[in-house]
Amino acid sequence: MTLDDISELMQIFQDQSRSSSFEDIKKLTPEKKLKLAKECYQLSRYIFSPVLVSSMETTFTNIHSALEHLFFGEIHLASQRLQDEPEVWQNKLDTLREFPLFAESSDFDLMRISGDMEEKQYKTGEPFLVENKPVTGVFLLKEQANVFVEGKETPILTRSGIFGEEACATDVMDASATVSPVKDCTIFYIPREKFLIHTMRIPGLQARVFQMIIDRSKYQQKIAQESKERAEEQRKLTQEILDHIGQGSFSINQAGEIGNYSAVAKDYLGRRNLAGAPFADIVFRKNRTALKEYYRALHMLFGGNQFDPDVILSMLPTEVTIKKRIFKLSYFFVQDANGYVLSVFVRMAEVTLERQLAAKEEQEKLILDKMRQNIGGFLNMLDDLKNSFSLMEEFLENYVEAGQQPDSEFISGAMRTLHGSKGLSGQFEFNNLKTVVHKLEDCLRNIDDKQELERYTDKFFKLFMEFETEYNYALSFKENLGIEIVQILEGVSFSQSEFQSLLKAATERDFEQMRPLVLRKASVPAEKIVDNWENDILRLAERLEKQIEFQLDVQEDLLVPTEIAKSLNVVLGHIYRNSIDHGIETPERRAEAGKNMTGVIAVKMYLEDNHLMIVLKDDGAGLNNEKIAKIAKSKSHLDQILVDKYIAGEKFWKILFMPGFSSAEQVTQISGRGVGMDAVQNTINKLNGKIVMASEQGKGSVFLISIPLDASRII
Repeated sequence: MTLDDISELMQIFQDQSRSSSFEDIKKLTPEKKLKLAKECYQLSRYIFSPVLVSSMETTFTNIHSALEHLFFGEIHLASQRLQDEPEVWQNKLDTLREFPLFAESSDFDLMRISGDMEEKQYKTGEPFLVENKPVTGVFLLKEQANVFVEGKETPILTRSGIFGEEACATDVMDASATVSPVKDCTIFYIPREKFLIHTMRIPGLQARVFQMIIDRSKYQQKIAQESKERAEEQRKLTQEILDHIGQGSFSINQAGEIGNYSAVAKDYLGRRNLAGAPFADIVFRKNRTALKEYYRALHMLFGGNQFDPDVILSMLPTEVTIKKRIFKLSYFFVQDANGYVLSVFVRMAEVTLERQLAAKEEQEKLILDKMRQNIGGFLNMLDDLKNSFSLMEEFLENYVEAGQQPDSEFISGAMRTLHGSKGLSGQFEFNNLKTVVHKLEDCLRNIDDKQELERYTDKFFKLFMEFETEYNYALSFKENLGIEIVQILEGVSFSQSEFQSLLKAATERDFEQMRPLVLRKASVPAEKIVDNWENDILRLAERLEKQIEFQLDVQEDLLVPTEIAKSLNVVLGHIYRNSIDHGIETPERRAEAGKNMTGVIAVKMYLEDNHLMIVLKDDGAGLNNEKIAKIAKSKSHLDQILVDKYIAGEKFWKILFMPGFSSAEQVTQISGRGVGMDAVQNTINKLNGKIVMASEQGKGSVFLISIPLDASRII
């Protein structure tokens, strides 16, 4: 939403009279009304989001986006169709409502179905479903149709309505019968994939489809009693339904034994063959009270029609745990004409993940409570964890990857640091982090005691990866504090003389004197942006057998906000790593090209019109525009219209900043971890900055970055 949008809304609602605003809205064109509705909807998000915690804001944003698509996409499209061709679409709605399956659906839901419904003309006796042939979709027929099985000339029944829904809903591919109309007619057809999407999206439709299948199955069971062969077919049909519902489903008889069951049920209950197995004994064998109540309810259920089956089913357990997996149980029953229960169907749905997510949410709430009670202690814990993680990175690089047994002094120091991190993690309820740090301690101890680094290499690497995951998880809670609090508490300290000067200025209410004292603490020398770059560049150059010189030119006494320095220190690393990995050539190739064998990565920083200017350049191979264009055109997920625009304008470098683009044929440990130059672009955008690039093949590349600085913070 732009300032112009807000201005437009203010003009509409400047008069606080509701009726007056409504009159102004009525005068707008339909296009204007739609635009106004979207602006108001977006405004609701901007107003409501700030009062939510970050985790709830993410959920709210997702819901808001989904509703936006529903309101301004699907519902608007349906309304537009009705406006453009009211008779055509109204006839389609009326047609669908004639079928009981859709009678309870809303106009909007029926519009969604109508959009995928086709009209087909069939002649008398022309089959639209053929036994043992694939079912491509669902057929809706107002007229009567004959149903034939096993190639017989006499139909087993004649009816109208819906056909093919059973095969589509249960994922059966072939038709179980041949169906043809008794006279020339129009048949409405919905493709299989579209029908399945509608059953999942439209409330209650899937349940009505399965209820129709069950009702029809009951009717077919009654017919099947006249023939053993027909009864066997019905048994197979029921089994197919259970197998394709996609849930753990099975039937139980009066003795509590399992009859038909789905393939998923075998996995849930942990048995290859469930036929005849007592369900309760499998689930409740260690709980005598639950067993007793279960068989009591079952006896009442099959004991005649003197008890209300729904009441009895409510006595049965609704949730069970089997081998650490949690399942929700639902019960359905089939009755005869006299109300006697013939069989009970049980449906199992796994809810383990839901319960785990609920437990995780509760744990995170506990962590947040403890964190907010001791913000300083939490930040200290993160600093301690950072030291531990750096030590483990050093151990991985200098010893594990090099295959060199570490000295005992290093291991002792590392274990002391890990032990402190373990204690602090426990204080703030990071239990998984505490556990993995403890395991790292044990691993280092074994490496030191047994002097067998190679034996524990795989175990250490696995634990290191777990440590990285849990460390990043702990860091994510830092966002809940708000950047202002973190900036105030993180790394701020005053010397005694500074504190006395600040106290004196505060006592005398000399705010002009206080301002530079306080603001200087929120700023650091610009050199912090490239902190540790030179060591990293030389280390990576050595690994790649290249010679690289790092040059730095910084305006004297240039200070920048701490948070900006931290962000740029990390994200600009992608640029120099790409220069090392893909830009600067090996000494041999540089010599062949007539260059100095030592490549140069240079950084210049200065202040210009309250903007921090950073120039980062190398004298490497530069960009290969043809290669960039070829790779971009091969990636279908990229916006090809934008790619063509950049190519036509000879701005090949802009393609590098597109999300999902990577010019490296192979991912490397230096610069190819799936994070492209778009990460650099995103960070600079968040700082309201700009980045441009220039490159000449064979001579190198240069990046110019401009970040605005608040004049009040420049000392």
